[in-house]
Amino acid sequence: MRPYLEVQKLIWKDKMPSLNDSDAGTLAENFDFSGGGEIDNVILKATMNEILNGESPDIGYLLKGHRATQHIKKKKGNRSSPRIN
Repeated sequence: MRPYLEVQKLIWKDKMPSLNDSDAGTLAENFDFSGGGEIDNVILKATMNEILNGESPDIGYLLKGHRATQHIKKKKGNRSSPRIN
């Protein structure tokens, strides 16, 4: 694992201590986050889901949730800004 990925893995484990080394490594390898804030967003969504639906987040949920967030970001990036005259 590259040093950058090892740092990402440690951030994942710090933010969500229930993750095992393998799952934290999978998340670090699959998502190129710019920092801990994006990881916080994924974990916040997982925590809200657990509170609202009683479903403990697992690696599949985290991967699915992040992919949906990335899709929304890409869609927002494709919109053109309104012109101001």
